[in-house]
Amino acid sequence: LLSISRFLCMVISGLFRYLSWSMSLSKEKMIKAIEVIKMRKDIKHLIDKYFFSKSLLAEALEVCPKVISDLIDKEVMPQDDKFILLLTKLDMIKQQIKEAEEYQPG
Repeated sequence: LLSISRFLCMVISGLFRYLSWSMSLSKEKMIKAIEVIKMRKDIKHLIDKYFFSKSLLAEALEVCPKVISDLIDKEVMPQDDKFILLLTKLDMIKQQIKEAEEYQPG
């Protein structure tokens, strides 16, 4: 009787750990999906206002133009490594643009 209750405790404990891990994984996917929405808007804005083509922006982001086209036109979710790279470089470009716009000569 003791071993059955112990077994059930272990099963329930494992189930809770799995559910917790699963929820955390799903939360990460949700956060990535939200960040990709922001990323698409940033990329479209940068192309419209500063870079004027996907190729020029792709060059600045150090990715091939197909990555930008897939992200914007086909709404493909980038792989994790490309996602982090794009997010980091986009933030750097936005910061540089902000500094350039606030620049006061002289």
